Amino acid sequence: MDLKFENTGDYGICMNGSMLDKWLVLHSEFRGQKKAGIAIKFNNLIHGMIVGSRFENIGGPGVDTFGGNVEIGYRPWGVWIDQCEFIECGNAREPAVEMGITELSAFTHNKITTKKKQIAGGYGGSPQIFEDCTIDVSLAANAPAVKLRGVRTESVVRANGHVIRNVKANGPLVFVNDADAQTEHFAKTVAMLTAHGKPHVEKWDINSMTHALAPKNGWVHPFIIYRSEFGAEKYAYSLLNVDVDAGKVKERVELPTFE
Repeated sequence: MDLKFENTGDYGICMNGSMLDKWLVLHSEFRGQKKAGIAIKFNNLIHGMIVGSRFENIGGPGVDTFGGNVEIGYRPWGVWIDQCEFIECGNAREPAVEMGITELSAFTHNKITTKKKQIAGGYGGSPQIFEDCTIDVSLAANAPAVKLRGVRTESVVRANGHVIRNVKANGPLVFVNDADAQTEHFAKTVAMLTAHGKPHVEKWDINSMTHALAPKNGWVHPFIIYRSEFGAEKYAYSLLNVDVDAGKVKERVELPTFE
């Protein structure tokens, strides 16, 4: 807590091996990193929070947790980012904040502002709670302000639903399934584990509630969006049935006004 990382090279904090469990980044500052303020991409990242911190003038994401541990198929899990500010983060290929396909995650009470460069997006992730956030960024051509993913957990006891509340973004919202985007990165590790007969995963899109046990009514990835704006698209109180594989909304139900 109360730490400052200024012009520390590629990263402020970088941990891409083993496990990080029960952790907290509190009231800290990250400035001038070339690749990311905090990068924990290929790791058993679980049970942690980033609270009340500031990320500024970073050449990549302020926070980058996209990835997991290929040996046991473990995605980042139980991560919450709250009351943080991201100023001039991201680049033409990466958003200001990249939470990947974190399971049981939350992104709340945060502000993302990038105006001095064009970036690939303000926020990317699969938050099951996404609320009270402002995203005001200069976007690269055809880039979305927000990129949301569906949950890809293997367990059937965790909910697939997502709640978005009081989020204001100056650009469009898109839905994607890029769960296997890191396959090439893991290829050498997979080959080594295969050769030694050790367990591993080659694909991450293994949520049985999306595949073998998908709801028969077709509502695999429901999103509730309340009092939010994404560019010209406004939501008062809507329930969306989203096909993240196709990147489209299959059905939109306007719910009664709820106060």
